[in-house]
Amino acid sequence: MVLPFSDVPYQFLPSRRSKLICWLGSELNHRWILPKRHRVAEVEVVGLDRFRDSLRKGDRLMFTPNHPTHSDPQVMVETLRRLRVPSEFMTAWEVFVRGRIHRWLLPRIGCFSIDRWGLDSQAIKHASDVLRQGKNSLVVFPEGNVFLQNDLVSPFNEGAAFFALRTAKDVAESGKRVLIVPISIKFTYVENVWDSVQHQLRRTAEKIGVSLESNPCPLAHLRMIGFSGLRRNQKMRGLEMTSSEHPQEAISHAVTGLLDRLEAKVELPPLADTTLLERVCRAQRSIQRVRSDPERKVDHAAAATWADEALLAFKILSYLGDYVHRHPTLDRYAETVEKLNEDLHGETYPAHGNRKAYVQIGEPIDLTNHLGVRLRDAVSRVTVTAQDAVQSGIDQINKTLKHAGSSLIAEPSFSGS
Repeated sequence: MVLPFSDVPYQFLPSRRSKLICWLGSELNHRWILPKRHRVAEVEVVGLDRFRDSLRKGDRLMFTPNHPTHSDPQVMVETLRRLRVPSEFMTAWEVFVRGRIHRWLLPRIGCFSIDRWGLDSQAIKHASDVLRQGKNSLVVFPEGNVFLQNDLVSPFNEGAAFFALRTAKDVAESGKRVLIVPISIKFTYVENVWDSVQHQLRRTAEKIGVSLESNPCPLAHLRMIGFSGLRRNQKMRGLEMTSSEHPQEAISHAVTGLLDRLEAKVELPPLADTTLLERVCRAQRSIQRVRSDPERKVDHAAAATWADEALLAFKILSYLGDYVHRHPTLDRYAETVEKLNEDLHGETYPAHGNRKAYVQIGEPIDLTNHLGVRLRDAVSRVTVTAQDAVQSGIDQINKTLKHAGSSLIAEPSFSGS
């Protein structure tokens, strides 16, 4: 689920990693949390020995996994347990403020906070220090959110490559390397969960008043719910209703309408040659500055409404339109039903059945090889290289899958209709 803005003012929380608590946590994760709470019956790590053989003494490691589900941190903890590599996790501030237990426990299992919508110099310094000291490795999810689209990697944010490259320059003077390690995570159902998925889909349809009986096609069901939920939100917010029946056009029209109105409220000037995603992120950062400014307390109530609209724009934009239609496997269908349910109602449900998680460790990216060029160019190049490596790993895993989740539930439809 795309994490909502937090109403709690941001406060940097550093990692206070405890070896004992981390050991207890990893054992509990391995024996109970993964198999029972997340229904991950098995984790298969590919490339473990090859990765170990590629390391030199003193290497600084930053793992960059994709973030397709709510189970990714737990799978990474299990992967690191097998690697015997202690690590710290860069974690969104919104996770820390879910409750007292989270706020106490997360730092002690190696998590530190990051303000995703501002320039968090404290978090960047802490992450750089982790790499510079080399005592622990670092885990960063560069996608920044759970998008529930396991087969396609969302664009990586460039922040991770930026501070990693700056740190690499510092440690290179002492003959040490900073390695970015691409991690490809893929979940697949090992049992047929079709009935459970259909039950959740019908519950979602009932909540928004959509009848699925008129069309027997399962892909049409997703489209009906998606368009109905989109138009319902537009109507409730007084926005022009989307008329196009083409998913990508409808998504672009809806997000543009939201952003045009939102930018006027926040008094952001229009920018030429800017993508919708860049516009959403700019609006989110501007809104967060208002909400965290004690001098603008009178505007906080209005800013909370703006934040809700910015979050909606981000959620709509996170859909690809034809993700399931291009390759309608049970896995893709199930995660899209889950995504629709979470985005429409803010509810999360456990997995429909037992899953297997594949983790492929990619070829480490030695940042020493990228220090001889302009930093801006190196950041872009390393970010794309890491993103492509993670996507390649997922593609390789998918070629080998023979579980129930990889079976097709309908014929592909490249038009998304």
